[in-house]
Amino acid sequence: DFEQEDAGGRRQGKTDPELLRRLQAGDERAWEQLLAEWQGPLYQYLCYALPDTEQAQQALSETMDAVIRSIPQYNGSVSLSAFFYSLATQRVSFYYRKRKSRRKSRQHSGANGVNSGGFKAILHTLPQRYRQALLLRYHLGLSVTEVAHILGQSPHDTESLLAQGSRQLQDAMGSAGLQQ
Repeated sequence: DFEQEDAGGRRQGKTDPELLRRLQAGDERAWEQLLAEWQGPLYQYLCYALPDTEQAQQALSETMDAVIRSIPQYNGSVSLSAFFYSLATQRVSFYYRKRKSRRKSRQHSGANGVNSGGFKAILHTLPQRYRQALLLRYHLGLSVTEVAHILGQSPHDTESLLAQGSRQLQDAMGSAGLQQ
C-alpha cells in the first residue's frame, strides 16, 4: 500500500523490498523481471533524450550496466523509477558533454534540424537541461520531487526549470508552425 503504479504500470514510490532483496542476492529471475519491466521504458526515454536510436541503444546498454553495478548499494530510499532514470540521465548528460567538447574542436554549420521532422526535432532544439526535465516530468510522469532528485537540484529550482522549458518549447513549436 505504499506503492502506486504510473500510467505505464511501473511501480512508483518505495521499491518492493522483496524484489530488492532478491536482486541484491543475485536472483536471476528477479533480474529477468527487472529487465523485462524496465528496458522498454528506459529505451523510450533515451530515444527522446538523444538524437538517434543508435545513441539511445548505446546509452541503454550503459544504463543497464550501471543498474547491475549499482543495485548492491541501492537502499530503496527513492523509487526504482527515480533510481533508473537518474542512471539513464547521467548517460544522456555524458553524451552531450562529450558531443560539446567535440563540437568545440571543429566548426559546426548547417540547419538545426527543426524542418526535418516534427516534435522530436523541436525538442532537440531546447537546451539539454530543459529537455531532460520536461521528458522526465511530462513524458514519463515522474513527480517534481523525483525529477529534482534525478537532476540533483531542489524541487523549487526544478519547478522553475520546468516552467522555463515549457515556455521555450511553446515558443519553438509556435515558430515551427506546430499547434500547441
